[in-house]
Amino acid sequence: MITSGPANRSLTYGQRSADKRRSARGDGVSERGELRSGRGRGHGGCGAGAGLRFGLLGAPVLYDATGEPRLVRSAKGRALLAALLLEPDRVVSLDALKDALWGDFPPASARASLQNHVTRLRRLLDDPERLHAEPPGYRLRVAEGELDVCVFEHQVARARAAHAGRDWARVVDHASDALALWRGRPLSGLPEPLTDHFVVPRLEEARLLALEWRYDAELALGTDLAGLTPELAALVAEHPLREAFHRQLMLALHRTGRRAEALATHRELRRRLVEELGVEPGAAVREAHQEVLRGMGEAGAAGRNGGAGTAGASEVGGRPRGVEASEVGGPLACFEESLRIHGEYEDWHGESQARLGLVRALRGLTRPEGAPREYATREYATLLDRAAHPGDAPAAAGLPRHGTDSKAAEGRRVLLPARAD
Repeated sequence: MITSGPANRSLTYGQRSADKRRSARGDGVSERGELRSGRGRGHGGCGAGAGLRFGLLGAPVLYDATGEPRLVRSAKGRALLAALLLEPDRVVSLDALKDALWGDFPPASARASLQNHVTRLRRLLDDPERLHAEPPGYRLRVAEGELDVCVFEHQVARARAAHAGRDWARVVDHASDALALWRGRPLSGLPEPLTDHFVVPRLEEARLLALEWRYDAELALGTDLAGLTPELAALVAEHPLREAFHRQLMLALHRTGRRAEALATHRELRRRLVEELGVEPGAAVREAHQEVLRGMGEAGAAGRNGGAGTAGASEVGGRPRGVEASEVGGPLACFEESLRIHGEYEDWHGESQARLGLVRALRGLTRPEGAPREYATREYATLLDRAAHPGDAPAAAGLPRHGTDSKAAEGRRVLLPARAD
């Protein structure tokens, strides 16, 4: 059995967790990472049920009749197999094969040595006639569904289509089937000309996309969200500039009640992007961040359903009797987070974002049900005091302009907009 190297520990852990989440349906992948029903299903349209015979998603291997991968022990034999499988069922010239085995400096006996390696490889194949000489070189017969790269790419394409159609259950199935084939970095353990082949980064990016789509689906399905967080945390550490994994980790943390950690994840991503690349997080990350902040606001306002007291015209502490402080806890929390995120950056963008947080917080100070249309609020003055340039923000929010002295503003009545909902 070929095991994954250290670089793939997060994938191995994530795949096993995904297998457990799918086990109730009776399909998916086995503990050793094989497709359970690969032969019977034929991997969809990628083959006629022939089953895997060759693998490049990791060190080059041959699959035996039971589906178990067997490593080709000779380094030159692995290089020969990889060179032939990179052109499946097509003729590979002798010169190309020599380059794969010896690079730019083939020995004088390269032709005879190549023939010996071909003979040894034939002995390992289930059918020696698969590999035959055909001018100007050799052809390895590979049927559809017999090469793991073909099956992987087909399952990734099906996962992409399901993701576009928001068919989350199918996304999980196809993405997990694709990831189950991954044993390590493609073409690993080979000479440099092959390990640098252009197909390697393409396959690695396809694997990351499959992971992204699967986590999108599991977040949408709400499947074992607590189990997703360690997997996503490992991927964030491995890919610190990949926004999708940060966004998914933020959402998984937020939806399992770990909002402070979700906001810390956003702060670290934004810091890294600004410092290393000079860019802000993308729209998807910003949308996830707003979901976390809205959750903070809802948590801050949760006390309103349990608030005691009788509503009346008289005021207590700058607000109507019966109106709890938690009425404004959400907007205040949102504004404080905006200042934490943007206030530390001494530039025009950070300042404008902090102002925007103030405007949103002010708009959040809506008139509670049962309160008079006008009432004084200390929180309004507090928001103004805490803004870096408070004079402009109230006007931008469509609210009256006041000074920044909280004691002076405390007794003033502020007309607050009624709730839209």
